Amino acid sequence: MLRDDVLLLLTEAEGYLSGEEMREKLGVSRAAVSQAVRALRADGYDIDAVTNRGYCLRARPDTLTAGDVLSYLPEARRATVQCFAQIDSTNSYLKAEAMCGAPDGLCAIADRQTAGRGRAGRSFRSDAGQGVYLSMLLRPACAPTAAMTVTAHVAVAVCRALERCGVQPGIKWTNDQGWGKQKLAGILTEIAGIFREQKRYPEAIFWYKTALSCKEHAREGDFECETDRTLAPLLGLTCCLYETGDTDGALAFHRRAEELFPDHPSVRFNSGFFRSMQLL
Repeated sequence: MLRDDVLLLLTEAEGYLSGEEMREKLGVSRAAVSQAVRALRADGYDIDAVTNRGYCLRARPDTLTAGDVLSYLPEARRATVQCFAQIDSTNSYLKAEAMCGAPDGLCAIADRQTAGRGRAGRSFRSDAGQGVYLSMLLRPACAPTAAMTVTAHVAVAVCRALERCGVQPGIKWTNDQGWGKQKLAGILTEIAGIFREQKRYPEAIFWYKTALSCKEHAREGDFECETDRTLAPLLGLTCCLYETGDTDGALAFHRRAEELFPDHPSVRFNSGFFRSMQLL
């Protein structure tokens, strides 16, 4: 988006940057550059303009856009980070991208989610300007059992990042970070995959999606309900049996999960996966 490209150039510039320089770097017309600057000003960016010198970014609003985020990242990393003003769910978006072959490290960041999800398929309120909603796609070269600690690793990384900002958070093991009585962040990690047999151990080709939602305001904590303890083993057995090549056994447990929890997101996803493999 040209608006974000212009913002990125202004952010990285030391002082003034001429419209002609931006035109050459972006391969657009001077009129298009001027239009992008006007759009940024309308969104609250303070951009100074001086004849024969160009434009200079003086101040910016507290917003979350690609131009704001990408300026803090190494150039090689920018292509794998996508920013959205609004999206249904960053996790759901990466799930679809993963099934289309998206690369390891693809990241989706949104200012608002219209269908944010928490544990056990519960909704997660994700208003604009109230948090950072972020998901990352990982394709670790290891067996699924070796990647089960992803949530814990993310929780520790979030705490370390917050500590650099002068905050001393705690972990409500393992998927929530809090500060006093406030909830600062919640983590939702999901796994799915296609499995193959290799030597004596079934190695998985799979992807992880880790959604990190950092909130400004306290929310009621998440608590496990009785169905969680019923559904979890069905999903686990479905995955493990399919991993070891027992397709019939995996389908049997999946059908039982469909009977008990037909509307659960994980069950619906597994149904779609089995149908894509022409097993249902």
